[in-house]
Amino acid sequence: MSAPASPLPTTLAECQALIAELRQKDSQQQATISLQRVRLLELTEANSQQQAKLLELTEINVHQQATIAQQQATLVQQQATIDDQQSVLQNLQRDLALLKRTLFGQRRERYEDPRQGTLFDAITLDELSPALAAASTLEPPLCEEPDEPAESRSSRRGRVRRVIPETLPRIQRVQELTDEEIPEELRGAEHVRRFRKKVGEYLEWEPPRLMVVEEYVETLAVDNVDATQSTLYSAARPPRIFSGLAGPGLLAGLATHHFADHLPYYRLEEDLCRSGVEIDRGTLCRWMIRLGEELSPLTDLMRRLTLESAVVQADETPIKMLVPGRGKTATTYLWAVLGDPRHPYTTFSFTTSRSRAGPAGFFAEFGGVLVSDAYIGYELLEASSEGRIQLAGCYSHARRKFEELHALAPTERTATALGYFQRLFDPEDLWRDLSDEARHQRRQAQARPLLEEFKHWLDEQLATLRPKHELRGAIQYMTTRWECFERFLQSGAIPIHNNASEQAVKNAVIGKKNWLFFGSEAGGAAAAVLYTLTATCRRLRIEPFAYLKDVCERLPSLLRFDREPGDLARRADGVISESPGGIIVAECADGVAELPGGVAACPSGVPDHLSPLLPLLPDRWLAEHPAAELPMRRQESQTKAATRRRQRSQRRQALARANRNRS
Repeated sequence: MSAPASPLPTTLAECQALIAELRQKDSQQQATISLQRVRLLELTEANSQQQAKLLELTEINVHQQATIAQQQATLVQQQATIDDQQSVLQNLQRDLALLKRTLFGQRRERYEDPRQGTLFDAITLDELSPALAAASTLEPPLCEEPDEPAESRSSRRGRVRRVIPETLPRIQRVQELTDEEIPEELRGAEHVRRFRKKVGEYLEWEPPRLMVVEEYVETLAVDNVDATQSTLYSAARPPRIFSGLAGPGLLAGLATHHFADHLPYYRLEEDLCRSGVEIDRGTLCRWMIRLGEELSPLTDLMRRLTLESAVVQADETPIKMLVPGRGKTATTYLWAVLGDPRHPYTTFSFTTSRSRAGPAGFFAEFGGVLVSDAYIGYELLEASSEGRIQLAGCYSHARRKFEELHALAPTERTATALGYFQRLFDPEDLWRDLSDEARHQRRQAQARPLLEEFKHWLDEQLATLRPKHELRGAIQYMTTRWECFERFLQSGAIPIHNNASEQAVKNAVIGKKNWLFFGSEAGGAAAAVLYTLTATCRRLRIEPFAYLKDVCERLPSLLRFDREPGDLARRADGVISESPGGIIVAECADGVAELPGGVAACPSGVPDHLSPLLPLLPDRWLAEHPAAELPMRRQESQTKAATRRRQRSQRRQALARANRNRS
């Protein structure tokens, strides 16, 4: 049951009391509401403060996240910097190791594989391709190896007595018997015979000596009737390469000593001083510059004929040159271009930079195969010539990149690569004396399958190596130029390497270690001319002094254009006329002329004004002067070739034994 309702007030006082009570309750409720409102305001304010704090914390969090991201980026950058520095440090350490090896280690790049038969991951040679097995195992030689010189065989057993050449001049020194040495009972006896007995011989040295040549011309004087005037008729004075104190022999000797023997001018100055003549080194330098200018037509002819070769080889070397006023030297270059056996000339050209304009100018008229390294100046020739020039890669340059890595840190990959190179080079040595056609057939049968196998191995390694692996650069050097490296398979006349041109530039490399730099551009151009002649003499084993002396004596008579009145002059139709002095020259008709000695002169592409110089070409000159050939050079090359063949034969035999033992 609900509580009974409070009774309503019945009186005025009760009503007033009820109203007062209600007002009191209302006041209390209003006070409570006010307190609740105040509390609500406090909570709202606290909530606002918390919201502001939350926003502040959010901003701090965002800033901290940004700071963390920045620090992470900094760490990544620092790690990249550390990696780069580590890479630079490794490269510097590798370069330092290579430098120490160059300075103090062995210079040969020969690779001796200690594993021999286990080179290709324990696969026997019988399981490899037939070409690899034929190139690796010991088989009968495809061409007969030349007999080893007796001197080389004897030298391995000990010293042998050297025979003094009969071509040397000989002086007899006779020791006469004195009366004291003859027994008294034999003095004046009729049955005693006197004769000379040879008891020995020895070599003697006579230092070079200077002499003065006084020139005279025979003159005929004819007086007139009253003897008041005389008419003189004098013999023609023989022309000289240029007027001055230096004769042909002195010029040839200085050129030989400086450019073939690599003696600097100050040593030549001292040598002349010991002979009694003081000639300043500056004068010697100017003589060589002038000599280079006078001999330049001959070297221009050699360059023209070299570019008629089907295959040429090229390389370059930097040489410092003095630059007055700059306080430092500039880097110039000598470029060597070698012709084929039909044009056996080693020519040099001088440029003040290594820009591609140099090769573009040298080979502007060349059409054939160019064997060189991967210098961009050579590689652009193939595109700019529209296919007229084809590039052939040098396997020695490619092998050197693997060999350097193997020398610093031998690995299975570098050993395998060097093994492939060894199997490419060894047969080439056996095929050295074959004809081009026979060598081409051997390459098709053995080198081509081996090269295909090598390419497959390179591609496999390239797919597994990390992007910055050191071996990757060596592999890509070949794979990006594979067409050039396959070029030697097209003809037996294309060499597998460019070693010949590298050996040619050593003439200048050895020289600059002594005379250090060129003095001017004219000196560099003269050096290119004289290095062309001396290096070609070295290639053909010609005694350089004899050749240069004869050239200096004969050149003025063969080619004298617009020098002095009455000398040879070239007519407008290009035919050479005979001078009043009686100088014999040949006229060129339809591209052919007959020069002294029965040599057919004007080959295709030789200008008429250079045709008289054809007898002075080193190979033709040697045919007329066979006594000027140096036998020492030929014997030395034969001995070295026989030694290389014997060592490679021993390696092939060891490889065959290792495979037989495993099988």
